[in-house]
Order: sequence, then C-alpha cells, then structure tokens
Amino acid sequence: MIETINTQRFIAAYQAGVEEGRYRDGGAAQTIFMLLGALNSLHRRYRPGGKLSEAGIAHFAVARLAPGCEIR
Repeated sequence: MIETINTQRFIAAYQAGVEEGRYRDGGAAQTIFMLLGALNSLHRRYRPGGKLSEAGIAHFAVARLAPGCEIR
C-alpha cells in the first residue's frame, strides 16, 4: 500500500515521465521507493567540515541516481 499522498504524487509524476519518454519504464513505484530511500539516508553521509559539502553530496546523489532513471 502506498503510504502517503506525497509518495503517490512522486509515483504519478514519474509515470507521466515514462509515458512522455523521459524516464525508463521499470516500475514507477519501485523506482520512487528506491530513490526516496536513497535520498532519505543522505544525511548520514554529511559531516560538517568533512570532505563533501552539502552541495557535493547532492551532486554525487544526482550523478549516481539520475542516470538509472533517464532515457537520454
């Protein structure tokens, strides 16, 4: 069961992207749950004064996660 309205919105937006040819089709719900899980754990990687800044962590996440979804 989908847990929140926001999660449902993410899934609907991803599915719309699949239908428009912008994202890979491979299960919108599974993809969104994977992405949200990864993004929700990023705070564990951030250490003030550490090697990666907040922007660096965001860049790393986008660089690693987005290519799995995009069709480009």
